[in-house]
Amino acid sequence: MGRFSSIILCALAFIWGLTTLFGSNGLLQLKKMDEEYRALERENLAIESEITRLENRIYALEKDTHFLEASSREQLGLSKAGEIVYIFNDTPRGTSASIVRRTPSNEVTEP
Repeated sequence: MGRFSSIILCALAFIWGLTTLFGSNGLLQLKKMDEEYRALERENLAIESEITRLENRIYALEKDTHFLEASSREQLGLSKAGEIVYIFNDTPRGTSASIVRRTPSNEVTEP
């Protein structure tokens, strides 16, 4: 009976080991969940960083008139009188640039 119970104990220990390693709550599943958790943490940090950047931009747009003016001109493609605007066109052979000058009457001239 001693030998038979030893075999049963070994078999049970082997099954328990397999369950611990490969079961639905086993070590491999735990490792996979830990990797997913770390990926979500990285994504969360990136989103928090983006939120902070956008909050800073909102604050600057509300409080800083120079930032608001520059941002508006950039988004609308406008420029101040006398300001030189460089327009870059990407071409397959390289990059070319055009220079546009705005006069005080807001007329566009190309040199």
